[in-house]
Amino acid sequence: MIGFFKKHLAQVPYADLLQSLVLILFFLFFCLTIFFVYRKPKDYYKEVRDLPLQEDKNKLL
Repeated sequence: MIGFFKKHLAQVPYADLLQSLVLILFFLFFCLTIFFVYRKPKDYYKEVRDLPLQEDKNKLL
């Protein structure tokens, strides 16, 4: 599988630049995700954590 990518990426012009850009974009996405997770208050996660355990009062049986 790696040989397949090596063979085809060697033919792509600016492959090293594209690989670097993808790495930077992934790193930025990861950092933003961590930032938004830690930015929310803990009460939000406590509320969301208990949602599956709460009964739906509007449920029709």
